[in-house]
Amino acid sequence: KNRVLSAYHSQPLPTELENRYSAFLSGLESRNILFVDLYHLYTQHPEREQLFFRTDTHWTPLGAQKAAQAAAHLILAQPWVQNLQQADFTSVSQGKNEHRGDLFEFLPPQTILGNWLPRKLPEPDSLTLWETTMTQGPSLGLFDTPEIPLALVGTSYSANEQWNFLGFLQEFLSMDGIPFAAEGRGPLVPMRQALDNPVIQEVGVRVVIWEIPERYLCSSIYSQGGNFHSP
Repeated sequence: KNRVLSAYHSQPLPTELENRYSAFLSGLESRNILFVDLYHLYTQHPEREQLFFRTDTHWTPLGAQKAAQAAAHLILAQPWVQNLQQADFTSVSQGKNEHRGDLFEFLPPQTILGNWLPRKLPEPDSLTLWETTMTQGPSLGLFDTPEIPLALVGTSYSANEQWNFLGFLQEFLSMDGIPFAAEGRGPLVPMRQALDNPVIQEVGVRVVIWEIPERYLCSSIYSQGGNFHSP
């Protein structure tokens, strides 16, 4: 959000922050790791302001949907994906709710502001709720074992069901998915927990999507030229 909506900044990003995103992607590319460049995807969107909540650090369900579409397009282009069990999923809007984003936590209550500042607090956002359901399971032979080919690992962008990121991934990839995301733990702890969890192999996971917010990238894991350092 900080980078995509940089036009709203009163000051430019510091140089070390300006370069970290492209340096990290260069490191992934040099290792032939598939990645989705959400920055360029989002900045090309005609209504980029709708991809993030105004009062929240997180993406909106629309932002999650666009990310899921891009990830699915990249993954489905891999020939080995054709051998995975397919299932049909459909996402349906369930109406809207008022959403007071996490940025409200940094603001004093209106009762305090009213004593010295006439400006009111921002209005809450409107959150569109989505529900994704399986409409048709995989076609299985008599001795086939049902599998869950997809695992989603990440932070609150993935863990919070209000954004429906996993649901959109299941819909666009046409495969069942299992969540390994956690709120408030960063991206590394959930990945370590997922790798240590025997469920990954038991359910037949073949596709792992790792959602990493840019703010968790630091100089200890990248450098200019895309060379990674040990943490």
